[in-house]
Amino acid sequence: QSKPIQIKKGDEIIGSLNVASPKEVRDLMPRLMKWTDDALEKGDLDKPFLFMKAAREPVNKVAIGFMGITEEEYNVMMDRFFNASAAFPEMCSPGYMVTFEQMRHFNFSDFPFIAHLSALRNFVVGDFDPKEGGQLINELTLTFFNKHLKGENVAMPPKTIEDHPLVSVTVHNSN
Repeated sequence: QSKPIQIKKGDEIIGSLNVASPKEVRDLMPRLMKWTDDALEKGDLDKPFLFMKAAREPVNKVAIGFMGITEEEYNVMMDRFFNASAAFPEMCSPGYMVTFEQMRHFNFSDFPFIAHLSALRNFVVGDFDPKEGGQLINELTLTFFNKHLKGENVAMPPKTIEDHPLVSVTVHNSN
């Protein structure tokens, strides 16, 4: 287990962020890839599916150093992830693939609101405005649930998502 990352404001520690150790990340990746491969092989996903992701970015040398993998291993892993993530929505009914430019993995959490307090800011958070990004993610998620869980007659994806210049949407099997 790795030590928590301390969040500071000046010299004062105002919080901490627990993170997986490099070994935990390395051990998790084969299980995640097996689950992905099994689901793709089965190919029977008849439920609505919403996948939100950041656009693929250049190799993050800090991340691969932390995970203890090579750049080549990272690229193989990311190729598999992006190929699999594209396949899932195609098999679902309906399937939505939403890609956010200028976002990174942690933009899909609350971390962008405190990232300016961390030395990791440029490595884990993209340039997408945190408040706007959070609003768009929340709106997209709520609209998806309202449509597919509550059965409400709402447009999915919402117009604010479809019209946003940094967001691309692909819809599969929307019948």
